[in-house]
Amino acid sequence: MASAVKSAGGTVVKFIGDATLIVFPESAADAGVRMLIELKPALDRFMAERNWECRLHVKAHFGEVVAGPFGPDGDKRFDIIGRAVNTAAMLKTDGITLSAEAFEQLSPDLRKRFAKKAPLNTYSLVDESRPDR
Repeated sequence: MASAVKSAGGTVVKFIGDATLIVFPESAADAGVRMLIELKPALDRFMAERNWECRLHVKAHFGEVVAGPFGPDGDKRFDIIGRAVNTAAMLKTDGITLSAEAFEQLSPDLRKRFAKKAPLNTYSLVDESRPDR
């Protein structure tokens, strides 16, 4: 995960249990989302081969955060805080879901891979292997 994030221009903020908090600069929105789309099947396959009941779920939001060293004296660590972090964490997904704000940052070509979900105004990656979608 960390090397894929870095190669797409992002930063791993931290690992939390089986989750990873990552950030991308606005200029890397397309690269970050493309990397996550490509990473999902590989990571899901890796987990399934080991009989681990864990699959990659992506919740992406775009917004301002406060970034820097946080924590008590002598134990400060880089982190991000703010409403955008909470908004991303609260998105519902079973695959790859973008908030409307994240969707708007994507190029028109990449937007075509997502379908709007109502009433929450989110966008989910279209399963291109299913002809009914």
